[in-house]
Parts: sequence; C-alpha cells; structure tokens
Amino acid sequence: MPFKLAFLWAPLPTRGPRNERSMKVAFVVDRFPSLSETFILDQMTGLIKRGHEVDVYARHRAHEGKSHADVASYNLLARTSYFGPPNGWVDRITGAMKLVARDLFTHPRRVAGALSPAKGVREALSLKTVYAANCFAEAGRDYDILHCHFGPNGTLGLRIRELLDLSSPVVTSFYGYDVSQAHWTRKNGPYKHLFSDGDLFVAISDDMIAKLCGLGCPADRIVKLPLGVNLREFAFRSRSGPANGTTFLTVARLVDKKGIEFAIRAVAKVSERVPAVRYRIVGDGPLRVPLQQLAKQLGVSDQVTFLGWQDRNEVDDLLSSADIFVLPSVTGDDGDQEGTPTVLLEAQAVGLPVVATKHAGIPEIVRDGHSGFLVPERDVGALAERLEFLIAHPETWSELGQAGREAVADHHDMEKLSGSLEEIYTRLVKREDLAPTWRPVEN
Repeated sequence: MPFKLAFLWAPLPTRGPRNERSMKVAFVVDRFPSLSETFILDQMTGLIKRGHEVDVYARHRAHEGKSHADVASYNLLARTSYFGPPNGWVDRITGAMKLVARDLFTHPRRVAGALSPAKGVREALSLKTVYAANCFAEAGRDYDILHCHFGPNGTLGLRIRELLDLSSPVVTSFYGYDVSQAHWTRKNGPYKHLFSDGDLFVAISDDMIAKLCGLGCPADRIVKLPLGVNLREFAFRSRSGPANGTTFLTVARLVDKKGIEFAIRAVAKVSERVPAVRYRIVGDGPLRVPLQQLAKQLGVSDQVTFLGWQDRNEVDDLLSSADIFVLPSVTGDDGDQEGTPTVLLEAQAVGLPVVATKHAGIPEIVRDGHSGFLVPERDVGALAERLEFLIAHPETWSELGQAGREAVADHHDMEKLSGSLEEIYTRLVKREDLAPTWRPVEN
C-alpha cells in the first residue's frame, strides 16, 4: 500500500523507553569507527539505549588509529561487518559470486535490475553491491529498517535491498557533501534511482531540505531531524577573560571546506596586536602539511598547534580549557559544503563563544550576535575583527555561552532526538503518515 510522508520540522515528542517489540536496524556507513562522525555513533547508541538492536555495515575500516569509548562500551565492533575486500578477499569474492550465481537463474530480472549500470555505473562495475549484499546474506538477519548515512550509501542500500529481495524500508540521511559536491548535484544524475524508490530522506537543516528538493527529491518523503549532542557529556562552564592569554580552538578534518587556512591567517593578524594568543587545531587530513607550512610562513608556528586526531574524552578536555571556538567553513573548489557541524553544537554546549561563517546550515545552529558571531566566507579581515572583539570584551563571553547552551538544550538534545528517530522508524514500519503538524524551529 502506498504511503505518504511529509516535512517534519521539529522533533517528535519523546515517549520514553519502548514497550513494543524492539526493532532491528542496519546502519550502512562509509567508515567505522570514525572519530569525525560522532553524530552517527550517537544515533546508534541512542537507539541501543532505547532497547533496539543495531548492526553496522561499513564500506571501510576507519584509519584514525583510535576510536571513541562508546564503540567499546556498546561492543559495536562485534556488530560490524565490512563489505570487503581487502580482508579475506578470496572468500568474500567467492561468496559474492555464489550469491549472484544462485539468484541469477531463479530471479534474473531482479539481479539484472539491482546491478544495472543505469543505476550507478561505478557501483555496478566495481561489484560493490555484490560484496555488500554478501555481507548481509552472511549475517542472515532480517531488519526492520536499513538506515543509510550519506546519499551514496542510500543508492547502495537500495541495490542491496533489490538484490536480496528484502522488504526493509530504506532511510537515507544527508549531511553535506552529498548534496553540494559537484558529482552529486547533477539533477536526474546519481540520485535519480534513490529519489524514485527510497522510502524516506532525512535532512538536518532547512538549507539541506531546499538543496534536496532542488535535486529532485520528493518533498513529501523528506523529514527534518537536526543533529544532536549528549548534553550530559558536555559540562557547561561560564567563560570570562583569561589571565594568561586567549586560546582559540578548532576541531575539524583538515580539508578545504573547513576553512582552516583562513583561521590561521586571522590568528596571524590578531597576534600582531594581541601577542598572547594560542590556536589549537584538532584533526587531521590531506591539508595538514600545507597548513603547517602556512603557519610557519606567517610566523605563527609557535602559536598554532596541530594536535591530530583526538578521541571524545580528549576533545572534551580541550573544549573545557579553550576560550573561543573557531570554525570558518567555506564552499570548497569542488562545491563541497558543510551541513550543520556537530562540533559547533558541542562548543556551544560547554559554553564557548563561537565564531563561524555564514555557510550552508550554520546560521540555523549559531545565531549571529546571540550565541556567537558569523562572518562571510573567506573574509580574513572580518574573522580577525570578531576574534579581536571577543578578546577585548570578555564580559560578553558568559552571555554568548549561556545562549548557546540553551539553544542546544532546546533543539539539539540527543536524548530527545533519539526518541524522534525511534518514532520515525515506528511510523515508517507501520506505514503511518507523518503529518506536518510541526512548525519550523526558531533558534
């Protein structure tokens, strides 16, 4: 029976622990465990806390060399399968070929449809769908929901469902690059099949809803579910002027769209007039060496520290000891953009004044002049001016921090959002309508 979904503008009411049967949910992700994707990890643990079973299917193992404590606490690696190869590639390929051979004769049309290059040439030619489907077949589990994180995994999830003839609804969450990067923004392009046959699409901001609709996503199958943080893990501290200089902090992958170059240039300008400043950068990525060279070139390599990847506890300590949080996100040369960076929510949750940019969904989570300041993208002068203003006016820090904490508590509490996600799943499985009875969130 066809069913209809509509915009979900604010979190559904939390109903507490489930009394009905628990659901089995498969998360399809790129890398696991990933230090930079805490928003996905929090969704997993939020569902588990509410009594549901979660399995993880990942394209790759994460490469950071460490993981957040929750991965071990919830024994998630034991619930994780990797599509492969490389590990056990001979057995994996043999099993995948058997899977295709078995169904090719009994259901040739279904197999041909699932592997059709018309639904994604790269996936078809690389046999990624077959590897992935074989992981699901080996697990031998039925799922109430296939929740695919990032658009490309949504297309893969649909292929898996077709190849294995599963009945599970496919939910696809979008986060940023997957609705902005050039390759993924061709209308009637990579997502044509996904938008046609996917059951539900989750957007994290109004900006992302607009982008999805512009790509041809059916509006009546989009729900809005903001990203959240576990407030109990982020202790609020009212800030005031430090006695021994000011510490700026950024937590981000070192890639183009994070705009770290502009933060380093702004810090260099600020340090010409305010020598006692420090800038700590948490994260790693392909731009680490060029950014280190830039800091040296600008004469601030002693003030700019690259800390590499840190786990959640280490990041919490750095957030607690910092004075001002900086994230000058920009649109990358390939069109890549942010969604609503979780780290901005975390910084506000602990009471840090925030300086960011008027970029993508960021104005929806940081109110300019209320919980922080927003400047135009790539505007080093404006960024430096706002940093200097905060240094000169420490009396504003407490008010900005309090406003940020309250906004996160009102709209981005992960416990409430876990209830919203559970409710979405429940209604989807029951084919119930998600009526548009919620108004846009006013931060």
